[in-house]
Amino acid sequence: MVPLVDVVFILLLFFMLTTSIAKEKQLPVGYSTATTSSTEVVTRELVIETEDGVISAEGQRISTHDAKKLAAWVGLDADAIYIVDTQSQISTQALVTVLDRLSDAGATQLMVKEDQP
Repeated sequence: MVPLVDVVFILLLFFMLTTSIAKEKQLPVGYSTATTSSTEVVTRELVIETEDGVISAEGQRISTHDAKKLAAWVGLDADAIYIVDTQSQISTQALVTVLDRLSDAGATQLMVKEDQP
């Protein structure tokens, strides 16, 4: 019985030392709604068009891989609410990547547009 307890403690120690604890990064994301408020809030709507992260906004196409151009576009109004919509074929990973790049470019208020039934 004593050797079994030793083996259990050795296995416990092994799993405790080999397990890595990762701190996960989270993006604060809300969902847009159709409510109106008394204060004037600037909103900028954009659509993710391709899996590569090409977005269209305000009549122009911007690649999210071009960090300088994206930062310059976000820098025009960093405090605006950015409402992100997607084409039907865009994956969730592409959406998260675009949200992350917008956050890195300085956008502080990100929202995902809900699907209308």
